[in-house]
Amino acid sequence: MTLNTTASDITGAINEIHDSIGEVALSTTATTIKTAINELDAELGTITAGAMGTTASTVSAAIAELETEIDTLNDSMGTEV
Repeated sequence: MTLNTTASDITGAINEIHDSIGEVALSTTATTIKTAINELDAELGTITAGAMGTTASTVSAAIAELETEIDTLNDSMGTEV
């Protein structure tokens, strides 16, 4: 059996993994890291350029792209937001 950590026994490996995760206070209704990630994934939904209507494939880049598009439209109409 391989531990895939630098520890030489199971207790050391568990402690090493715990230390790398740290104490975690989740702001989700889920109580484990795995279920919290799944909860956030479900809330975000599909994150693709096509699903967001942008050429960007990340949420922050899509928001920036849409903000730029809104600014361009406002500038062309002489509107300031």
